[in-house]
Amino acid sequence: MKTNSIIACCLAVVSTAFCQNPFIGEYEGTLGGHPAKAFVIAAGGQNYTINLSSTDGKLTPAGFELAATHYDGALYIVGRAAGRDWNGRLHNGVIKLDGNYYGLTGELKKTERHSPTLGQKPPKNAIVLLPFEQGKKTHLEQWTNPNWELMDDGSMQVRGGANYTVRSFRNVQLHIEFWLPLEISKIGQHRANSGVFSNDSSYEVQVLDSFGLMLGTATAARSMASRPPMSMPRWPPNSGRPTTLRLSLR
Repeated sequence: MKTNSIIACCLAVVSTAFCQNPFIGEYEGTLGGHPAKAFVIAAGGQNYTINLSSTDGKLTPAGFELAATHYDGALYIVGRAAGRDWNGRLHNGVIKLDGNYYGLTGELKKTERHSPTLGQKPPKNAIVLLPFEQGKKTHLEQWTNPNWELMDDGSMQVRGGANYTVRSFRNVQLHIEFWLPLEISKIGQHRANSGVFSNDSSYEVQVLDSFGLMLGTATAARSMASRPPMSMPRWPPNSGRPTTLRLSLR
């Protein structure tokens, strides 16, 4: 059987305080009388993108995109999409939209998801490669690069290149939790881009801020050698919650 050393490249949290963005996130509600959801994504400067979609498949088209601009504590939405001229506002966690067409309106409220694995202890038979305890420095005993900087909050900062596990593994199930910064000035593959590799680099799982995007080649948790993930990470960047990946390497 093939053995794998796992490489962690730029997965560490940089110990820098960031303000949470009040707009980015997931929203649920109705649009044109049908259940709908929206993802609000920072697009640089004062600009935002709002991806809207129907959850019952009864709207045509099933999904579309609107642009919004931040001004005086709110996002203002003006533009044409799906054959309609839209205007609206996002304020205090609520999106209100008007399609200017026979009562085509919508209201969606911000939702907060809770990870089912957050705070859980590792299984008894698990090999913990990177112990984490909030407010306590971790250690790199299971890793080959000792130069990564250990932070007081339990995170670490990349120093001196990538990091490999000392041990090699076969048929491993790998559980990874990582935090992504909000990099408003960057787009696509340039947002919090990293990866988890096997030692010969033949297998990579993408680490990326792809919040709100459709499944595809440029999404977090995608295997670069085979297929998209089974589901997209649902946390926005810099949300204060880690994103979890579960991988099976054979």
